[in-house]
Amino acid sequence: MKEKDYYSLLETSAKDWADLQQAVVNKSLKVWLACVILAILAPVLSFMLIDASTNISQWFQRNGTLLLAFSLLAEIKAQVVIKSIF
Repeated sequence: MKEKDYYSLLETSAKDWADLQQAVVNKSLKVWLACVILAILAPVLSFMLIDASTNISQWFQRNGTLLLAFSLLAEIKAQVVIKSIF
């Protein structure tokens, strides 16, 4: 949500603003949870589907990239939650 949307909330009641903040936090937590689950499951599932000709070090490098990408997305969403709580 953009900053100007937050400023327009100053004209509304505190309950409406709190409801909106709660909705933002809930959405961010859902996205965070999905990213954490994907960060854990992506390497595990791909290891189960690995074929015999694939080098383990090459597999580790490729899945490290997936793990890092999903972990960074989860960290960004966690920061949204932390900023809105504190």
